Amino acid sequence: RDLTHNITHELKTPIAAASAASEALLEYSADENPERRRRYINIIHDQLSTLSGMVGRLLDISLQEQDDLVLKTEVCNIKELLHRLCLDLTVMSAKTEATVTEEYPDCDICIPADRIHLSAAISNILDNAVKYCTAAPHVTVRLRQLPEGEARIDIEDNGIGIPASQRSRIFEKYYRIPSGDIHN
Repeated sequence: RDLTHNITHELKTPIAAASAASEALLEYSADENPERRRRYINIIHDQLSTLSGMVGRLLDISLQEQDDLVLKTEVCNIKELLHRLCLDLTVMSAKTEATVTEEYPDCDICIPADRIHLSAAISNILDNAVKYCTAAPHVTVRLRQLPEGEARIDIEDNGIGIPASQRSRIFEKYYRIPSGDIHN
């Protein structure tokens, strides 16, 4: 059950991004704006590559115990990764009129990370920033270079927030803040 829940959660974001980009392509004439068309096609291509990578990783994970998961670190350009995720969020959130502000240093920031898992984690945070907003969503993503090759990512939104009494539980697997009988 945990595996099914994880798989479903991880696959939803790239599928939603590719679907939103393909819907946008269907709404615009190919001759109308070639740059926009190219951008949406690139999003679809990137998300399909992400899905392919996830499927490969799922096959790898199925061969080992979940507790023995080995992260596959590689040098990741965090600025590029964040920009791609913000672009995906903008396309996926077109109907909610979400705005995304990106604040990055001029230089690239590269760190060792598991690109797939890091992308999924940040994507989930961005998705929740839009999902749990009662007004027009606005998300700000900031990146800073820290000493010794580290990076800091700050994500700020105008959503409903997390009550202080619940913050210690946010890293529990599948934990959701209780909302009584309200299920949106």
